[in-house]
Amino acid sequence: SVPIETRTLHFPRTWLESITRSPPSMLTFARGRGDSMMPTLMDNDIVLIDRSQRTVREQDAIWALTVGDIAMIKRLRVRGDRVSILSDNDRVPPDEAHPDEVNIVGRVVFIGRRL
Repeated sequence: SVPIETRTLHFPRTWLESITRSPPSMLTFARGRGDSMMPTLMDNDIVLIDRSQRTVREQDAIWALTVGDIAMIKRLRVRGDRVSILSDNDRVPPDEAHPDEVNIVGRVVFIGRRL
């Protein structure tokens, strides 16, 4: 098990409100790892996850999720009893899971990176 570092970050409320209407208590910042979502999300980018959005209502949006013990940030497409798990990097093949296997943590609503 990988240790999870947590800390409180402070951002101007007006900036957060320009991104989402969800309350700050439902927002989590995380750091992307790996290259499976390149070029949209680069290794070490910061993502803002809106944990109030846990149901796929918009196909192909970017979601933070777990399948079993594996955490990931991917695009999701739901069709019947199958969830397609899609990467933006065309070298990473799509995957599929049953909806019961997918735990949606929240929708990624912002990506930031250091220049």
